[in-house]
Amino acid sequence: FAQRQFSAGNSEEALDLVTRSIQARPDFWQSHQLRALIYLTMLDFPRAERDAKEAIQCNLKAHPAYNTLGQIYLAQNRFTEAESIYDQALDLDPNLALYYYHLGLAQYRQEKYDAAADALASATQATLPLPEYDLQAYYYLSRSLEATGDNDLAAQANEQMARFADGLYP
Repeated sequence: FAQRQFSAGNSEEALDLVTRSIQARPDFWQSHQLRALIYLTMLDFPRAERDAKEAIQCNLKAHPAYNTLGQIYLAQNRFTEAESIYDQALDLDPNLALYYYHLGLAQYRQEKYDAAADALASATQATLPLPEYDLQAYYYLSRSLEATGDNDLAAQANEQMARFADGLYP
């Protein structure tokens, strides 16, 4: 019920429901995960971080909780911590393109362009959830390749980026 309320944009109602769920079942990692996402959308980073870490403590293999914690760190420009969390998430599920995208973004923001190019190239080789992610993955891949001096590959990434023009808002 809390997830449905959150998806419908009723954050306060979702927060109330998920908090009651946590009180009833404090070891259910998905509830902590959802509450972390709700707090993240409210830009309440300390509470979001606390709940994401609690979700991880409840289930050390719950890679979606690592993703949420990584997003919290990215939103606060805590790129070193985000990079570490996405490395852990990829250890748990090495097939999720979204984790490679976020890892590459964290590395790019730290000017680790070689590593960022590798992660972003991996992201582009799989399925990202939205055209906006594809567009940004190719953009940051191109910028990373330019920074490493690989202008030919950067130009190829730029060409591929055009395929995802529908990822731009009108």
